[in-house]
Amino acid sequence: MNKIKSIQLSGARFANFFALSLSTYFILASIGFSNVATGAEETYIRTYTYQASEADSKLTARTIALQEVKTELLSELGTHVRSLVKQNGSSNGKQMGTIEIETLSAGISKVEILEEKWDGMHYVLKAQIKANPDDVLKSLNKMFNDRQKEEKISQLSGDLSKMQDKNNSIIESLTESRKEAAVALEEIARLRKQLAEKQTEQSTQSLKAQYQHQVDKLTLNEWFNSGLNERNSGNNVQAVNWFRKAADAGHAGGMTQLGIMYDQGKGVEKDDSEAFKLFSKAAEAGNVNSMLLLGIFLVNGRGVVENDIEAVKWFRKAADAGNSGGMTQLGIMYEQGKGVEKNDNEAFKLFSKAAATGNVNSMLQLGILLANGRGVVENDIEAVRWFRKAADTGNPGGMTQLGIMYELGKGVEKNENEAVNWFRKAASLGNKVAQNNLKKMGY
Repeated sequence: MNKIKSIQLSGARFANFFALSLSTYFILASIGFSNVATGAEETYIRTYTYQASEADSKLTARTIALQEVKTELLSELGTHVRSLVKQNGSSNGKQMGTIEIETLSAGISKVEILEEKWDGMHYVLKAQIKANPDDVLKSLNKMFNDRQKEEKISQLSGDLSKMQDKNNSIIESLTESRKEAAVALEEIARLRKQLAEKQTEQSTQSLKAQYQHQVDKLTLNEWFNSGLNERNSGNNVQAVNWFRKAADAGHAGGMTQLGIMYDQGKGVEKDDSEAFKLFSKAAEAGNVNSMLLLGIFLVNGRGVVENDIEAVKWFRKAADAGNSGGMTQLGIMYEQGKGVEKNDNEAFKLFSKAAATGNVNSMLQLGILLANGRGVVENDIEAVRWFRKAADTGNPGGMTQLGIMYELGKGVEKNENEAVNWFRKAASLGNKVAQNNLKKMGY
């Protein structure tokens, strides 16, 4: 049975957008998704009336009204879905790691415009979302699992398609996109207030130009999110078209995602050189994801001559921006002495910082340094703790290292059965070291 929820809204509440945008999406810390089955599709309908200012045209009024009604619809759906979420363990009995998921607008549920009117002063926009909350939960759970799978196989030597899976990048990109939209709407609110006050002709024109610029940012975000939506739905050609449209207009996120499509050969012919150009442009514009990806291309000589020193520069920029992947890759460069003087102590600091944020690769690297006393006093017990953390996420490297610790009795009581158990788990995931260890042990 189809349930319908309809609410009439009016007014331009720009000041509240940032809080709304955060409540619209989920911050799921150490929780799993319940198996509640609603068995029914919900229809959420909202009507939003935007009162235009003197700086608004029909197009700017529509852009802002659309952003507001989408926010309200997704907030309503998010409230319903959150009511179905409860704390529980993951499928393997372990507690899920902390993750912030900002989604619902990228392929999980589409906003459909039902009616729109413009009388020169007001833009009335009526829209709806149809979604089965249980299906949304399943999609979110899949995103969470796919993200974990990609994190556990991302290594400096791995290719970009393994490191930057579409679901992983969607989560990160939506976070950045929503922040950009929030900033744009807050700035629009400020400019509207200034325009309402008495201004000189010169200042009025300047404010109107700034106003238009912020509205254009909302438009670019809409194109960008349309690309994410299409890609998440498997429509790669359409996704490329939207990303290219946003990228050509200067949207750094659009450049990054278009670069990923070229890297993966999805919706367009695979072209490392074109991907590198796009990552370079986006990184220069301040896109943190592209900083990391640019470094990976440089260190692997993909689409460009290998350049470890330049790679270190971009990994450092990403790390300084708080990107755990950047911290991890920079740590690896220090550990290996690539593009920078070898420094285990610096590598240990970077791995520690990234591991604390939940980066699985850094957990593994941190354990290895601790077990070998590199950059830190040897501490087998602490090494086992980090190997176990990595292993509990499903990381085959963590499983293998934990098995070795049990086999040798380092940091834990020697236990061959437990070692074999972890080696078998890792071997089933394709870890060659674990497979070889099982053969040597006669299993």
